[in-house]
Amino acid sequence: MKGREFLLVLFRLLAVFSIGFSNLILRKETSAQGTSLALYVEREIELDEVDLRGVGGLAYSPAADVFLFMAEGPGFAGNSIAMLDRLEHVTGSARLPIDQLNPMTLAFNPLTNSLYALDPTGQMLLQIQANTQGTLASNQSVTGHHNLTGIGMDQIAGIAFDPASGRWFALDPAGKRLLVLTPDGQGHYDADTALRDNRLGWVDLTGLGAGELRGLAYNSATQHLYSLSLAPLAVLEFTETGGLVASADVSTSGLVDPQAMVIAPSGDHTDDPANQSLYVTDPARNVIVELANDQPVTNLAELSTAFSLVSTILSSSWVPPSPDPVGLDVFPNGDLLISDSEVDELPIYDRANTFRTRSNGSLQSTCTTLKFSKEPTGVAIDPANGIIFFSDDVQDRVFKVDVGRDGVYCTNDDSVSSINTATYGVTDPEGVAFGANRLIVTEGLGKQIIVVQPGNNGVFDGARPAGDDTFTQFDTLGMGLRDPEGVGYHPGRNSLFIVSRNDSILVETTLDGNVLNKFNLRSLRPVSPGGVGIGPGSQNPGETVVYIADRGVDNNSNPNENDGKIFEVSIGDVPVPAPTSTSVPPTPTPTSTPVPPTSIPTATNTPRASPTEAVPPAGQLIFFPLLQSSAP
Repeated sequence: MKGREFLLVLFRLLAVFSIGFSNLILRKETSAQGTSLALYVEREIELDEVDLRGVGGLAYSPAADVFLFMAEGPGFAGNSIAMLDRLEHVTGSARLPIDQLNPMTLAFNPLTNSLYALDPTGQMLLQIQANTQGTLASNQSVTGHHNLTGIGMDQIAGIAFDPASGRWFALDPAGKRLLVLTPDGQGHYDADTALRDNRLGWVDLTGLGAGELRGLAYNSATQHLYSLSLAPLAVLEFTETGGLVASADVSTSGLVDPQAMVIAPSGDHTDDPANQSLYVTDPARNVIVELANDQPVTNLAELSTAFSLVSTILSSSWVPPSPDPVGLDVFPNGDLLISDSEVDELPIYDRANTFRTRSNGSLQSTCTTLKFSKEPTGVAIDPANGIIFFSDDVQDRVFKVDVGRDGVYCTNDDSVSSINTATYGVTDPEGVAFGANRLIVTEGLGKQIIVVQPGNNGVFDGARPAGDDTFTQFDTLGMGLRDPEGVGYHPGRNSLFIVSRNDSILVETTLDGNVLNKFNLRSLRPVSPGGVGIGPGSQNPGETVVYIADRGVDNNSNPNENDGKIFEVSIGDVPVPAPTSTSVPPTPTPTSTPVPPTSIPTATNTPRASPTEAVPPAGQLIFFPLLQSSAP
């Protein structure tokens, strides 16, 4: 077995063995009204990005480390189950030989290594046996039928299993009750024999409040269950006897039509597999939302480092507009280059997802990256040779655009090559920056900054075996940055400026991750901070300022949104203090560091290039004319 495959199997086995002892670690705060959970949106798995639609139900197979849910996708036959790993790669699909089932009743039982669901009448619990790897065959058969006649299961809004005992839980929202059924010695769930043997009972859930309940998940470590209350929208934690333990207000999570839920390991591949999250489907937005425990963050009131707002650029007002500016860097002449990874999904899209402007926001030209990247998440410029780097968090790549002999971006002599960021251990490349002959990449899910140096060949081409780059990394969570989205390099201070989409702070660090300054951005009222660029100011070109992109409202929440902006802030003569060590020191990482799987899903809903243009292999150049348009 190849070393990479062995490491992947080992990673999955760790998840299997830890699942029985794992815990959704939720910070609880006690108030006069009772105990509340503190949850926040860790990420949204946008199923459009992997060509999946119509999400229904949600289960998790720990042996395979994949989510299972009903969906439509390329090559899927009707009534198919999609299998998606936690790194957002589609690993397969299975067609079920039944006309239909109740998608709200999908659940996986690790004890029997099987997927279960109710038939539409609620009279039968269907069992679908997985293989030894925990996955389903492409043409899957139903391997078990468990008779539920006579107990009124047609209104079930969620099921779950206790992986230790095999007990089956089913949520009846109309009756505000919970069914608990213990299987017999052969693993059967037939209701008539369970009633006769006193293995079936109902639990009163009226103590959870008047709101409609939907979805069900089981935490084996605490033996508590979770469900959603729809009015007001909240996650409820309760005991097996129906006692309310705590609740979390998720009304600001962006969930529109939450349905199924499951507890599974965090999407952060650097986490201990025992670190759990709550995943919730939202078919209205075609996403799976990961809700994580609200880690303690920086107390904004304690941040005293001053800055001043110089100007605000409304990228939403450009023609064509940039509703979701996320990548940002500054050309040597002071012009800004902005990338927008979502605009092509909106009706206002007009063949442009990169924008060049003056520092005062005057739009000069536009371009598109769609021939090689639908998700230009971050952007960075090498001022010495003009090479432009675009990160892509769907393809797990950093694309390099060589501007050719004319030295101008977006002309016919541009060429593109790519770097596989998985060789650096990066599976969610978001922000990117360049400085001090280093490529800096933010790992959003891993909450890390990766600092890459080219090897002896002087070219950024990935770590071994792809290339000879070397890299170090440091964590951002201890700085109060829960999802590092943007990073910029300040040449005058030889430092990094980092923002997180979940946090209203700007953190300055050294290249090895020691904190220099923290700035409270709350006065700017940013909605979703994105890219960071460092360059000459619009009003005083002799001053170096910080530009911060704000994506605003996500288009998955509002498909007609157009509220992007860019803040220009001055930090004045803030001194560079003695660095403060982070809670987790930076780690020099050998190029043989184990990395997760690197399969690249196909981008969706975009104009398709030829196969040789879509994703250039690492190090391979492609040439093509790039669309360029001038602003009116």
